[in-house]
Amino acid sequence: MYKKKYDGEMSDKIDIKVFILFLLDELRYPMSESIIREIVSENGVVGRFDFAECFSELVEKGHVSAYDDGKETLYVVSPLGHMVASELQGTLHDSIREKSRTSAMKRLSLHLRGASTNTSVEKTADGSYLVGCEIKDAQGVMMNTAVTVSTESEANAIVAHFSAQPEEVCRGVLAVLTGKIAYYMG
Repeated sequence: MYKKKYDGEMSDKIDIKVFILFLLDELRYPMSESIIREIVSENGVVGRFDFAECFSELVEKGHVSAYDDGKETLYVVSPLGHMVASELQGTLHDSIREKSRTSAMKRLSLHLRGASTNTSVEKTADGSYLVGCEIKDAQGVMMNTAVTVSTESEANAIVAHFSAQPEEVCRGVLAVLTGKIAYYMG
């Protein structure tokens, strides 16, 4: 796919709309317009005026759906918006996608997303311990991973750390899986 040269700020309305749809599709969480604006504008990629114009058009054309939760109007990507985001996100510069995804995930804590965590420890036939760590939100499984360790104390340490800081663990797993951090086992 063709990627335009990125100079630090988006000005093309189509790119801005794709960017907004990409973020909403990635986050899968209903948000107010002000939160979406903050996330989109946070890194200086999109100006507030451009955001307002493009966001309004996305809602008007049915790419973004609005609903009232009793307190405020919340927005989610519609099936049409999801299709557009899936097909066109590759036109966005990689650094824009990654920087914005990271910023958005920091802003939306697991708690705000209604996420829950679950852990399990299972002693295996060879005497080692299989430790499972999972994060789910209303949309489904966000992260599900398991690791085998040799001692019960290691298993308990993993469970304690994951239970105390699931967001940190999730970000770390994503960083390793996407190649941002490389760990080598010796």
